[in-house]
Amino acid sequence: MSHRSPEPNSTDLKRNRAIAFARVHELFRSRHGGYAIASRATAVFAALLLTGCGIGLRPLEPDELPVSAACCIPYSEMKYARLNVNTEATAELRAGTPVHQFQHGRSYYSAFALPPHTGPMKLAFETTVRGVWLPNATALRPYFVFLDEAKSVVSVVPDPPVSLETSSVGSFFKGEFDVPPNAAYVIVHTSTRPVPPWTVYSTFGKEWPVKPSMTGSLRIVVTSR
Repeated sequence: MSHRSPEPNSTDLKRNRAIAFARVHELFRSRHGGYAIASRATAVFAALLLTGCGIGLRPLEPDELPVSAACCIPYSEMKYARLNVNTEATAELRAGTPVHQFQHGRSYYSAFALPPHTGPMKLAFETTVRGVWLPNATALRPYFVFLDEAKSVVSVVPDPPVSLETSSVGSFFKGEFDVPPNAAYVIVHTSTRPVPPWTVYSTFGKEWPVKPSMTGSLRIVVTSR
């Protein structure tokens, strides 16, 4: 006769999630405003905090880039919103925002003018995991194009590494990287090319891919050291 292990009760699950959250917070704490940097493997471990019923996920929204969407103007003619140091801004990628044909595919985009360089700078970002259930979870996968004063490309940061954080208001992938010293502008977009999915696990250990989304909001902030 076979015996099944007893199902964990709600008290055990809450305690295990609290322990996991404490370990993740300690391991990936950043000295720059609390923004964490980690590999995709980190996101897999941290996602143990999520549950299979999608607690903390945001609703889905239309995720298509119409073929008829107007495209494309050169970088020199794009409109750039001003970024200030240590001030959060939002990059909106959705219907009604401009479209461009980038190196990694056609995409909605948001363009920003960087603060004047007074020393080394970092760009931190946060993208929300959306969907009512983990099987439907999506997240905006950001790509970054940096331009110099002449609006020529100096650097492309495709699909930078992230870590996952979960709070009472939702689940978020976060990342941070250095801003090129000669960059004056940054364009945020995504990609139509296939990419390995970010992965999360439910409380009971089932793996779920987080599908890349063409639309959504990305919170960004530039910090100066």
